[in-house]
Amino acid sequence: MVKRGNISRDQAAALIERARRLLEDAGDGTAAIHLQDAIDALEGKPCRQAERDTIVQFELRHRFRNIVAVTQSLVSQTLRPGAPIEDARERLTERLAAMGAAVDLLLGAEWESSPLDAIVRASLAHYADHRERIHCKGPEVMIGSNAVISLTLALHELETNAIKYGALSVPDGRVDLAWSLVGSGDEPKLWLQWCEHGGPPVSPPTRQGFGTRLISSAIGRFLSAEVQLDYTPGGVTWIMIAPLSAFSS
Repeated sequence: MVKRGNISRDQAAALIERARRLLEDAGDGTAAIHLQDAIDALEGKPCRQAERDTIVQFELRHRFRNIVAVTQSLVSQTLRPGAPIEDARERLTERLAAMGAAVDLLLGAEWESSPLDAIVRASLAHYADHRERIHCKGPEVMIGSNAVISLTLALHELETNAIKYGALSVPDGRVDLAWSLVGSGDEPKLWLQWCEHGGPPVSPPTRQGFGTRLISSAIGRFLSAEVQLDYTPGGVTWIMIAPLSAFSS
């Protein structure tokens, strides 16, 4: 611990500037703003609006690039050669609507963390007629902005498949969506399960489309998660276990 007076004002300023740049390089401009505001308040200075505006613009560019990259991936993966154009158009429209719901959620939270139950509601909003047959249960868990869109799209794909082929394709089918925190100590994990009941018999698909890759391998890589996708006679079961730290940024 450095005691007051052991370093010069110039040295302190250099350390502060280094910390701010590290936060900016990590894409956390909001944290950089709060750091600078705290420093200015301690020194009796007004907030530097010009610098604040610069950081906000940096954050907007960074987020816009991410949204464009996700959109490009959705378009290229959905409009694959050989796919029926009407089906592809419908799937693309639905996926973009799900992504739009996630962006609306992020904007409402000023691009900060959002509660998991709010993310679930956003991902399922496109299919309001089936909402009452999806039973959700879990504690309050905050999800960082970087994970919101990918998690929303994964839940959207699960619901779309359930409506077309699974438990939500028949009147008596239902889905249990549950999550909890597991483990202890320095590495708690988020456990999330999608479990279908009362639907027609299901079997693994003969080929892996974009939706299957998203809920199995892609989200596993993005969130450093263990993902299990089972096509049991009773319905599809999807389990994801990921370090809670993967959802914090």
